[in-house]
Amino acid sequence: SEATQAEMEAESAVAHFVPPDLVKNSPGVAKGYASLNSAGAGAAYDYNVTSSARDGTGDFSVTWDVDFPDGNYMVSFMGDAAAAYAWVFNSRAAGVTGYLTFNNANSAANLGGTLVVFGTQT
Repeated sequence: SEATQAEMEAESAVAHFVPPDLVKNSPGVAKGYASLNSAGAGAAYDYNVTSSARDGTGDFSVTWDVDFPDGNYMVSFMGDAAAAYAWVFNSRAAGVTGYLTFNNANSAANLGGTLVVFGTQT
């Protein structure tokens, strides 16, 4: 028989098949991702992203198409290999993730990278 959304979220659908439309409800599946350039725009690809923007020097935001219930989701980032810098989250809300980027001199800088999020969605 087919797994339910609740079984997918609890990872308890052991004896059921998982239809493609329910895979997204598993905690271990990425709920969104984006490859972002130094302007804050999607450089190559994205999933579940309504928009992304550079809000100021080194200050970026990503707006999610399908919101999370709150700011309790996991975000992972990998910066571009050519730039040595730090990447810091400054906000995690249901529908928007904000982050700051800094160069190796600890100054705000416009730097790109790849963002991936995991969690429960509404």
